Amino acid sequence: MLTIPQYVPIPREKLQDFESLRDACLPVKELKHTEEQILQAAMDFLDQIMSSEEDTSEGGVDRLAPLKRLLESFENIVQAQYTTEQFGKMFNEVKQKVRDQNRGAREFDIDSLDYYNGLDADDMMFSKLLEKKMAQLRPIDVKTKYRNNPDYVYLKNAAFILDHPEDPIPDENEDDDIHIEGGKVDLRCPIVMKIFENPMTSTKCGHTFSLEGVNGTWQTQNAQTKCPTPGCDKRLRKSDFKPDRLMTLRIKAYQRLQSHKGDNTQYERL
Repeated sequence: MLTIPQYVPIPREKLQDFESLRDACLPVKELKHTEEQILQAAMDFLDQIMSSEEDTSEGGVDRLAPLKRLLESFENIVQAQYTTEQFGKMFNEVKQKVRDQNRGAREFDIDSLDYYNGLDADDMMFSKLLEKKMAQLRPIDVKTKYRNNPDYVYLKNAAFILDHPEDPIPDENEDDDIHIEGGKVDLRCPIVMKIFENPMTSTKCGHTFSLEGVNGTWQTQNAQTKCPTPGCDKRLRKSDFKPDRLMTLRIKAYQRLQSHKGDNTQYERL
């Protein structure tokens, strides 16, 4: 009794059909566009929250819930984008392997039945090879991938900062980008010793100062001065600074919380 092998080489008349195989995943550029749209929607929502006089948890309702859902959607899209990219890569790798093994394959006929019955189909069939490849795929760590994306970092931390403007973000203690005293974030500029106004952060060392302090210390564009933060030996120019969105958000959130508490204390007393 003849046994038909699970695997046989692709017949010549079917090679064109094989070559026309394409992965059917959504194009990566469409996922990237969706990712950008979600980030923009989150930014717009945050701007709306900051311009509102209402408390973020007024009446027991978490008004930041939409922002959290948008970020969750963003992370899902990033995961889908990564999976799509990896699937496309694996698909083409497996396709090339099948192409190569088919090119040198022994002709399938009555004389080669025993030979092909002796092969392990799992090591030869396109679908099986692709399954093995995909089984090696591991989820991407979105936080690691996007930790240098300023928009994602800003929005990821926004919900926490709005309710805890003086507290370090979880795991933030390991960073040197802000000055912390007694477990709290110091909202005063270390140069002018007043609450931050137009905070600017150094792209070289991550330390933050008010625009007034930057202009007073670096009076010309080419002036190079050691960072005023104790222990920092970076030499900086005025061009090394950019607006610090997170510190700006901290100040706005702090002022909103003080306003809701009816606290008329001057902010300089921080």
